[in-house]
Order: sequence, then C-alpha cells, then structure tokens
Amino acid sequence: KDGHIMQGDQEVAPMGGNYVMKAQPWYPPADIVARDAKSIAEGAEAMRFRPPGGRKVVPVVRLGAYFEGAMPEEPGVFDAAWQEKLEATVKTFAEAGVYVILDIHQDALAPTNGGAGLPWWMTAWMQQTAGQVPGCPTCSDANAYITTPSHPLSLCLPEWLQVELSAAGLPIPMVKLVNTTDPWLQYSVGSGTGDPASMAVGNINMRVNNNDAAWQAGGMWFTYQIQNVAWRFY
Repeated sequence: KDGHIMQGDQEVAPMGGNYVMKAQPWYPPADIVARDAKSIAEGAEAMRFRPPGGRKVVPVVRLGAYFEGAMPEEPGVFDAAWQEKLEATVKTFAEAGVYVILDIHQDALAPTNGGAGLPWWMTAWMQQTAGQVPGCPTCSDANAYITTPSHPLSLCLPEWLQVELSAAGLPIPMVKLVNTTDPWLQYSVGSGTGDPASMAVGNINMRVNNNDAAWQAGGMWFTYQIQNVAWRFY
C-alpha cells in the first residue's frame, strides 16, 4: 500500500533468507521443512533487531521453484510429485507463520551446460533449431547451446578481454578437464550415457568447472553455451 508492505492495517518488514535445493528431489523431507520453518519463525520472534518505524518483523523465505523440476521431461507436462512437494513445503511454512516467495530460480541456466534451472529438453531443442532462429541471420547449427562431444564446453572471451584481464592482474577464466577421453560424452544429450538432466552433477568434467571454487571464479558464465541460451531465452 503506497510503497509499504502491510499485514492488515500494520506495516511489516519481511525478513528471512533463501530456501533452495538445487537438484533432485528439489525439496527436503517434510520433517526437515517443519523443523526449519519452526526455527525461522522462532528466530524472527527472538531477534534483537527491530525495524525502524515500529514495523513488525514477519518471517519469509525465498523458496526455489525450478522450471526443470516442474516440467522435467517434455513441454507442458508437469511432474505431479514435484507439485505435491512444492505445495506441501509451502503449507508447512504457512503453518509455522512463515511467508513464502516463489523463486523461479536458475544458476548457469541449465544442466546441459553445468548449471540448473531450465529443463534439459529446452536447451536440446535450442540446439536442434540453432540455425533456424527467427530474426537472426547469423545464427547457425554450429552455435553451441548444450555441451556434447561436438559442442565442447568452451569460453567466448575475446582475446582483447583476456589481455585486459591479464594486464589488470585478474585471473583469466578457463575450462578445466580431468578426464580427456571423450570429456563431454557422459550424460550429454543423445549419447545414451546417462540422463541429460543430471549432466551438471554426473559428468566429472562439469563438476570441476561448477564446484564451489570454480563457481566463485565465475568462468561458467563466459561459456558459449550459457551466453547463447541466455540470449535466446531472454
């Protein structure tokens, strides 16, 4: 109301944090959610900080709701088990007095390029139609949207930017390999070597490029796969 968040006639200050499981089964078991919800609600009540203006603190979580969890196998077909877990999780938080903001989350966009968010079939479709993008005369089948042996994970940093980063004493992102025998075969789309939905965690070379340390270095965001998917999706 007029730029203020209200609960009835009282202005409130939502405070809380993220509650996101970035892989299957997407949501913790019900007893874990209940425990966490209770802890969040009690923490908000017991905290010493009081917002200015007499606002009441209301506990809130930003709850992950991944597209690839909702629609894992094909467009338009929702996963009933995922829906049940989402609804149960929201209900459990509500029963504890914790508000929920649904977050259509993503990290590096899709499992087929080492991240999470968009379902694998969507980026696979982008790859299949890479040379048929409306309004893009320069698009071709050679453009990489997914990671496969024919489209290895690779960086799109221009040489001049690498020179500038080096001159500034900043690290230059790079793709690392620990298995050099068909490094991008396992879990890739169409290879029959594993579920593409699990490529971000199943392919060992993906793991060395998307683990915590590598993630903080930021290299994943400079791959052709992520840049192409982001451009086309957004």
